[in-house]
Amino acid sequence: MLTSSFGGLWFKEWKMARLFHLLVGMGSLLVIIASFYFFEAWGVLLPIMIWALLHIFYLPGYVLTSLVLDSKQLHLWLHNPSSIFQLLIVKILQGLAFTTLSYMVFSGIAYLQLIRFDEFDAFMTDLFNLYGVVSIHLLLGSIALAFIIILLWSIHQYLKSHIGKWSFLVLILGIVLGSKIISWVQGTSVYQALSQWGGIEIPLEDIIPGFMELTNAQQIQMDITISGGNIFYIGPYIINTIVYLALFYVSCWILDRKVEV
Repeated sequence: MLTSSFGGLWFKEWKMARLFHLLVGMGSLLVIIASFYFFEAWGVLLPIMIWALLHIFYLPGYVLTSLVLDSKQLHLWLHNPSSIFQLLIVKILQGLAFTTLSYMVFSGIAYLQLIRFDEFDAFMTDLFNLYGVVSIHLLLGSIALAFIIILLWSIHQYLKSHIGKWSFLVLILGIVLGSKIISWVQGTSVYQALSQWGGIEIPLEDIIPGFMELTNAQQIQMDITISGGNIFYIGPYIINTIVYLALFYVSCWILDRKVEV
């Protein structure tokens, strides 16, 4: 029963927001064509890599598009037999699936372009390591933005029934105030104590030795080591995971208990 329900929700999501995926796909195709038409040699990689990094906005963009489409028939969406959690998690999973697929396509194109040039052979492992780190953080950032979008949309739906169009102004003020509060919290000694644990020192010369040798960046490495920039703490990742899961729970609670249609 659960599998059948999930499959139905998945197909509904695809049918409703497939235009979004189609437009992104067409944009991606144009970027690929333009890259090979206007650039030569390894310069082709520049627009391809920029577009790949912009995939951080694919998931939140899809989630926002899907939620806006659902808001046109909000009463039907909220009274769906499936739980709010299921309705939202399907959006995230489908957006994540297409984000990953599109990102892998561009990564593959970038790789095929890289192996054409012998000068990159010595640094291929370095590039893979660096690209892997970037990809993981891009994916985590994309999920975090999607959770924030869902929370803001949930609050908007609640406020809209009470103050109408003024809800947008309240949301903007809330975003500004929230940003300042987050900056203040992250600067407190309590947050530093809670987050700076599980430190893992990863010297740049171990990750990208070829790059260090190529750029003769010993001074850069020294500056980073002195500032502690090459030490990665597990703490912030754990804290962020808890915070964003809490935001998702709050979003579900608002939509389930507070939004009236």
